[in-house]
Amino acid sequence: MIQNKKQLCGLENLGNTCFMNSSLQVFINTDGISDYFLNDCHQEDINLINPLGSQGEVVQALAQLIKDMAKSKKNVVRPTDFKRVIAKHYYQYEGNQQHDAAEFLTCLLDCINEDLNLVKQKPYIDLPDTQNRDDIVVALEQWDAHTQRNQSIIVDLFHGQYKNKMTCPHCKYQSISFDAYMSVQLPLDTKNDKQVPIYILDQNQTKKKLDIPLLKDYDIQWLKDKIRDHLMTENVQFDFCNMEKNEQVQLYETLLSLKQRGLKVLARPLTDYEICVQGLGMKIQITHIDQQERKLTETITYIRNKSSTIADLFRFVEQTFGGGFDLYLQSQPNDSKQNCQKCGKFNCRYCYLPISNKPLSEFQQFHLVIKWFNQREFQCDQQQLTLQDCLHFFQQQQQLDAENPWYCKGCKQHVRGFKQLQLYSCPQNLILHLKRFKNSQHERIKNDSFVRYPHLLDLSKQVINRKLPTHYLNDGDPSLRYQLYAVVNHYGDLDFGHYNAYVKGEQGTWFMCDDSQIYE
Repeated sequence: MIQNKKQLCGLENLGNTCFMNSSLQVFINTDGISDYFLNDCHQEDINLINPLGSQGEVVQALAQLIKDMAKSKKNVVRPTDFKRVIAKHYYQYEGNQQHDAAEFLTCLLDCINEDLNLVKQKPYIDLPDTQNRDDIVVALEQWDAHTQRNQSIIVDLFHGQYKNKMTCPHCKYQSISFDAYMSVQLPLDTKNDKQVPIYILDQNQTKKKLDIPLLKDYDIQWLKDKIRDHLMTENVQFDFCNMEKNEQVQLYETLLSLKQRGLKVLARPLTDYEICVQGLGMKIQITHIDQQERKLTETITYIRNKSSTIADLFRFVEQTFGGGFDLYLQSQPNDSKQNCQKCGKFNCRYCYLPISNKPLSEFQQFHLVIKWFNQREFQCDQQQLTLQDCLHFFQQQQQLDAENPWYCKGCKQHVRGFKQLQLYSCPQNLILHLKRFKNSQHERIKNDSFVRYPHLLDLSKQVINRKLPTHYLNDGDPSLRYQLYAVVNHYGDLDFGHYNAYVKGEQGTWFMCDDSQIYE
């Protein structure tokens, strides 16, 4: 038996074929692939009658390319024959146009799967309704249906299963299926311009952006419940505000109305003290301004004991935000016709509040304004985008566009259903595709956001079927940890870009495969 020692070999660029070369490098250097073809294991598996394949021509050309790379003395191979065969069966790869490496890799794996499919005649399988049945039963049933039609080394190494849940926005009818996948396409645009800005304020007065897919037909109560679930506590103070003042919102209002009113949401877990005095305390709204009385940040509500004095409030502000400020009482909001609670004047906007032992209970409402001696604003936690962020956003519920409706069996009509994809099971080798390109009206735009990914990826919190029987998928590492072994990189834009690949060698050394050049 021939064993490939992973002696890396370059591939010549035939004219804008860097997309093909980089994809081939990561595929060929996947454990088990080279050995499978070098030992001619594919010869017995070729399906010559499958109309969806190339009658074995692509896998034969691939096998010959792998053998040429393994025995090359110059450490570089010209993949002319392989490119010709691919272009013969997939006309989009004729000529020397640039293409997307992820699309090519998907196309190649699909073709190999069909060429090596042990199923000669694919049976028609009518799956029963999934209503009121356990997920594990339906998942096993649909995976069995998938393998009755697809049996190849590609299925063994690269196929997993999604849980695809569709929900009707009107009658709440749900349809659940468990679909096979070969790669996971992760969105990078986790910040949706159509969303309402949501911030979580921690104990260090640091804001962290919280990205929750906001379904515009849902109401404020749904949003509050989502945030409470995220913070894992029921004791949360919500402020809906713009840069002028806090706004009152009703629980039945839709999220679209928040967007139209230009409001942002600031949520803050209550402290133990605030929880204790919640019933006996009073809410104090604090707005921060500079010396020119320009608003610097959101209005935030705190709960203090009514028996507390203004001196206590001064100490609280100093301990919470630091020194260097004056306090003012904003007794008359812009839309109010009440007189100032402190000086009694009708036209008073900001009334200076000196330190005193006067209790807060003497005031009906307390909107405090902090005027800072120096510029002061909250820090915003600008964390880098991580692979876990992309995976989290990928599995969130999204509403379908009006151009892509879903037929609801409950309503008997096409609706803009809510779709949610979740990783139900993962394959032995997991392909993650970062969706950096998106279409606009006139061009394709690349998202250059930096994504930090680990060398060891733990998916135990993302995959929802961790308790499946061992004879099903995930019969390897039960902790669902994936070791990074190859990366395809893209530089520039789509029209004038370039691909190369990083591949991890047997000794743990990383190599860059840039067409014919191999660098350590």
